[in-house]
Parts: sequence; C-alpha cells; structure tokens
Amino acid sequence: TTRRHSIQALTTAPTTVVPPCANGVAVPNPQDNPGLVSDCTVLLQARDTLAGSATRNWRADRAITDWEGITVGNSPHRVTELVLSERKLTGTIPPQLGALANLDGLALGNNQLSAPIPPQLGALSNLRGLFLQDNQLSGPIPSELAALTNLLVLWLGGNQLSGPIPPQLGTITSLHELLLRDNQLSGSIPSELAALSNLRYLGLINNQLSGSIPAQLGALANLRGLYLQGNQLSGIIPPELGALANLESLVLAGNTLTGCVPLALRGVATNDLAELGLPFCES
Repeated sequence: TTRRHSIQALTTAPTTVVPPCANGVAVPNPQDNPGLVSDCTVLLQARDTLAGSATRNWRADRAITDWEGITVGNSPHRVTELVLSERKLTGTIPPQLGALANLDGLALGNNQLSAPIPPQLGALSNLRGLFLQDNQLSGPIPSELAALTNLLVLWLGGNQLSGPIPPQLGTITSLHELLLRDNQLSGSIPSELAALSNLRYLGLINNQLSGSIPAQLGALANLRGLYLQGNQLSGIIPPELGALANLESLVLAGNTLTGCVPLALRGVATNDLAELGLPFCES
C-alpha cells in the first residue's frame, strides 16, 4: 500500500513549467539576465501584432541575438535596438514595446503599419531615435512622447496622423530633427517649439496647418532647415526668421503668406522664395 501511494504521488506531482524566454536557449544564463528575459518575453508577445501578415524569426528556440532586427547590448544585457525598417510589416505598433526599458533606437519606417501610435512609447526614457515614417499610422501624435527627454530624432512623416502638433514636444530640448511631413496635422504651429534649442531640422511640409508662422521660431539658433511648404499658413513671414544665421534651407511655398520677405533670408542657400510672389522688404 505504501509503495502504491508513493508511485501515485510521483505520477501526480506538479511539473514545473519553464517560461519560453527562460529556457536557456533564447537567453543564455537566464538567471543572470533577468532584464533580457523580460525583453524577450515582451518581444514574443508583440511579434504577431507587429508583423501582421509578415513573419519574424523571433522564437524561443533561437538565441535572441539572432532575432531579426534585434540588437542586444549593455551590461547586464538588454535589448538596445529594434530596427525593422522596410520589412513589409502590416500589423500595428504593440503598446508592449514601451516596456523595453533600455531601448536606444526604434525604427519601423517604410512598412504598412496602421492604427494610432501607442502612448506607451513615451515610457522609453533611453530612446534617442524614433523612426515611424512612411507607414499608415493614424490618429493624433501622443503628447506622452514629450517624456522622451533623450530623443535626438523624431520622424513621423508620411503617415495619416491628424489633430494638432502637441505643444509638449517643445520640452524635448535634446531634439535635433522633428520631421512630421505628409500627414493631416491641423491647427497652428506651436510657439513652444521655439524652446528646442538644439533643433536643426523642422519639417512640417504637406499638412493642414493654419495660422501664422510663430515669430518665436527665430530663436532656433541651430536651425539649418525649415520646411513649411504646402500648408494653410497665412500672415507675414516674421522678420525674426532673419536671425537664423545657420539656416541653409527654407521652403515656404504653397501657403497664403502676405507682406514682404525679410532681406536677411535672401542669403539662404536653398530656398523657394521666388515662388511666393512677394517682394523683399526694403529694410
């Protein structure tokens, strides 16, 4: 009887289920890399949502360092880059990606991703480059992205984004490039963008922006390119733009600007001022 009970206990003992990312294959030495195990779990959960009809080789029986588009770095190891540009992705951007705490670069441009940008991406506090251009993303630009205080590049152009440009983006003072071209953005250009003291390129071409060009943009001392063509902007060209000593490219056509062109802008190397049909100011 005792032997029978012992055998029965052995056959009914619960088995330990090892999570896929802790199997020692996807993440070597998982006990020493709990952060990478967490990142692996996030990516497996996000894989099908992101890929859509495409396929990714993200599997628990393959080392995460061999996963397509994934870079592992730092010590202890974490996922530092997710680069899947031009990979025929047809899904949506999974909100779970906001849990990749050590992500430095997220590049999903030139795909067919749809739906809104998840506000959870604002939790990627280490992110320096966010490239979501040339997809089919819709809805507003999440104001939560303003929390990306280390961001250098924000490319959201070539989508179907609508609504206003969040004035909160003016708090990302590290930003070098803000490119929002070819969307359906409306409202005015926030004067708060003048606080982007490191900004080099501001691209707002082909949207539905209205109102006047903020005179405050003349404070962007490092600006090299200002692209406002193809909107519904009106009023004068602020003379303050003449203070942009580093400006190399200026496009303003396709609006309903009036008045005269500040003389100081005549020296900008690449410009479309002749298309405006406006005289230069006399002084």
